[in-house]
Amino acid sequence: MKKQVSSSPLRWERESRGWSRSYVAEELEVDIATVGRWEREERLPQPYHQQKLCALFEKNAQELGFLTAPAPEGHAQNLSLYSPPTSEQLAQSSEVPEPARLQQSRHIQPEVSSPGYKLILWYRPPLIITICLIILISGTGIGLYALLTSHTAIPQTKVSPPTEARPTTGLSTMTTRQKQTPVAVSPLPSTTSTSQTTQRTEPASAASVFSFETDSQSWRMLNGKGSISSAYAKDGSHSFQASFSTPTGPDNPYAFVSGIPQLATIQAGQTISADVYVAGSAPVSADISLQSTHQNHNGGIWYDGAITALPTGSWHRLTYAVPLAAPPISTIGLDLYCKSPSGVVSVYIDNVSWR
Repeated sequence: MKKQVSSSPLRWERESRGWSRSYVAEELEVDIATVGRWEREERLPQPYHQQKLCALFEKNAQELGFLTAPAPEGHAQNLSLYSPPTSEQLAQSSEVPEPARLQQSRHIQPEVSSPGYKLILWYRPPLIITICLIILISGTGIGLYALLTSHTAIPQTKVSPPTEARPTTGLSTMTTRQKQTPVAVSPLPSTTSTSQTTQRTEPASAASVFSFETDSQSWRMLNGKGSISSAYAKDGSHSFQASFSTPTGPDNPYAFVSGIPQLATIQAGQTISADVYVAGSAPVSADISLQSTHQNHNGGIWYDGAITALPTGSWHRLTYAVPLAAPPISTIGLDLYCKSPSGVVSVYIDNVSWR
């Protein structure tokens, strides 16, 4: 005679498949004791676990005994270890009144039974609206900021000269300079030429702040080599020689001085002037460029004069009127451009002043 044991449908389904209790517990991500309480009908699985058990055994909730109440104590049904419950037993168990929580489980929608899914459904529309508002407000703020920081002068974003040897004066540091493609204007007639000797031939029209007679006076070169030279001089015997390779590109050469006390004396409306001599026959263009201590999102604001084509073999005076919004000034210099084929060009700078 085969031994009869008290078995729930859940236990019968598990054992008929030859599965261990630990295997079911691992599939449902619960402990073995919990599976044992379900099989002994001491506790009813939660709706979420009921769904996973139905999917695992490929049975519905009634077949696994989830929609029938546990039998009263002392009336446990005797089922064969490997025999499914008879139709009479199922009919008898279905007459037992269902507990309230089992009746409620029939109305649970499986697709929204997960608390996380309910949370997403509840908050999804407000979340999307909030993200759209943040994007709209950010775009409006950026546009207003760009409008407020614009200037009527010619502010330029440029690549900064190296600052390793810059004197400390309390003025703002230089920012990144992104050079423009030069658009040269027509060269002036050669009647503007003056003496090319190394000796002083005429007095300067304004007191030179930078005459380069003894040293470079803190001038230096970006993307080139700078030094004082006696080869050419507009006044006196020396000038600042700026040598660079051609053709120039976006990072064009820049002869400049930065962060020295004299620059603090430059006032709005004054005219900055510099005498420039191009040795050889290469077509060189230049403009006077200065940086303000006023800041925008790129750092100190840059102002450039008009790019002018320089005559070769003669001195030419470049000028630039300081914009009203520019001072205080932290840097002044000359942008240099040349489209000649590969080679080296030397430009001489003298008598840099303002008044």
